[in-house]
Amino acid sequence: MLLGHVPQAELLIEDLTEDQIAAANPLLEPGGEWRPSNCTTLKKVAIIIPYRDRFSHLMRLLNFLFPILQRQLLNFRFIVTEQKGDDLFNKGRIMNAAFIFAEKLGVDCVIFHDVDMFPQDDRTPYDCPEQPRHIGAFVSNLGY
Repeated sequence: MLLGHVPQAELLIEDLTEDQIAAANPLLEPGGEWRPSNCTTLKKVAIIIPYRDRFSHLMRLLNFLFPILQRQLLNFRFIVTEQKGDDLFNKGRIMNAAFIFAEKLGVDCVIFHDVDMFPQDDRTPYDCPEQPRHIGAFVSNLGY
C-alpha cells in the first residue's frame, strides 16, 4: 500500500552501516535485487547510483528507497557505481559503465538516481515508461 507523502525524518539517521540495512531488509537478495513474492512483475528495473566519497549519503538513500520500491511491488536491482581515485569525478563515465552492466543483466529499463535526491512521495513511479523522463523534476533548492 502506497502512503503518498513520505516523512523525511529517516534522512536524519546518521552513520547507517551495510549490516544495519541488510538486517532491516532481509528479503533483499545478494547483489541488491528484490522481487515481490505475491505477484509477477511485468518489468525488471535497474537503479543506477553513481557516487564517490559519499558513503553515508548512499546508506541513507538505500535505507530510504528499499521500502518505497517494495511498496510499489517492483522487481528491482540497485547498481552502485563508484569512481575511485582522485581524478575529477566523471559521473557520465561511471553511469555508462553501469548501464553496460545493467544491459548484461537483462533489465527492461534503467533509472539513474543521484545519491542525494530523495523521493518525497512514494507514488512517484520507479517504472519503465514509454519515453525517458526525469523523476526528480522538483528540487527544493530551485524554489519549487
